[in-house]
Amino acid sequence: MEVNRPDAVVPTGQYSGGGQQGGKGQKNQADGGAEGSPPDPHGGGSVAVDGLAAEITPAAQAAFDSLAGELEPLRHQLKLADEREARLKTDLAQHAFLPLPSRREFIRELSHVLTHIEQLTTAPSLVVMHVAGADVVRRRFGRGIYEKALLHVANAIRRAVHPTDAFGSLGGHDFGLILLVADPILARRKADRLVEILAGLPFQASGETIPLSLAFGIAALTAKLSPDAALAYADRDLMAHFCG
Repeated sequence: MEVNRPDAVVPTGQYSGGGQQGGKGQKNQADGGAEGSPPDPHGGGSVAVDGLAAEITPAAQAAFDSLAGELEPLRHQLKLADEREARLKTDLAQHAFLPLPSRREFIRELSHVLTHIEQLTTAPSLVVMHVAGADVVRRRFGRGIYEKALLHVANAIRRAVHPTDAFGSLGGHDFGLILLVADPILARRKADRLVEILAGLPFQASGETIPLSLAFGIAALTAKLSPDAALAYADRDLMAHFCG
């Protein structure tokens, strides 16, 4: 045995079988791949797809990268559209300058109560309130003072009602209140109390006290009523008591 001569490296696996140290096995190693797998003429990578070998050439990789670059601005635009839609939904649900639900949102809440009214132990009531004198404030002092006057009224009512009651704007200087646990008699008592509270909180602007008062109407809510019908009943009650 010649100690200075290195031993030949015998490949393992399919080429390590009996006596096949040279020849076909070594030829495949020299060609750069296993038997039946020719070398990649494009120099691309190889990935496994469902157990199969799939070649990705540099040209294909460049096409994928280009497509990804085109998709990224679309993803950004979609994100902006989703954020804009969320802001619009919030704006529709909120009054323009009062810390109250808008008319649209209040009607939605009224419709929800009417739909599930049979699940309530006590029939609820709807109160429609009109701020008497607000139109005079608008004409005499302008929109800025008018909005402050409505904010004064809205805050007074909001602090006085129960958290489970739904309070919102009906547009203009009208407000709506859904009393979940109040028949018409109790609802009228609560509305009278709101009138007293507002009377004890005079609104002042431009160096003078501006009189504001509440007129209201009551409607008992039943499963047979639609939101529009309930509002119409309460409005007729308001006109009968305060405008007749």
